[in-house]
Amino acid sequence: MNLLLQSLFDRIHNPVYQAVLAFFLEILLLLFSYVAGLAGWLDYSARIPWILAGTFVLFYALFSSVFSLGAKDMNRYWFLSTSSYAALVFLSSLVAYFFSAMTISEAGSFRFIFIVLTFGYLLFLSIMRALRKIVQLAQHEDDSWKKRL
Repeated sequence: MNLLLQSLFDRIHNPVYQAVLAFFLEILLLLFSYVAGLAGWLDYSARIPWILAGTFVLFYALFSSVFSLGAKDMNRYWFLSTSSYAALVFLSSLVAYFFSAMTISEAGSFRFIFIVLTFGYLLFLSIMRALRKIVQLAQHEDDSWKKRL
């Protein structure tokens, strides 16, 4: 059992798996809300698919940037992460369009929300990269200080 959890934990550090997980959860929640709307349990609005798309893009942006601290190769992680982000935004928007029958312009301010999420995501990644670099420099300085003693 511990080996299975370790394998899952190793995979979750891969941004492609993170994007697939976010997309899968979005589809699952979207289908649940659609069925709940048909059953009368929920007031299903045509904007719900766009809300869920933005929500799971935000979740991906937060978790991907935090998990970037543990990446062995930051350049490779950035490439995979930004590619996965673009694919997630595209697929989430496509699914939201099909479920709502509204374009992103018709859905209200979601175009602006996705632009803000994209800039925020790039900012989060940059902050995490800077934090990692600062920690590496501090560790290097600490090691050189210990050698002097």
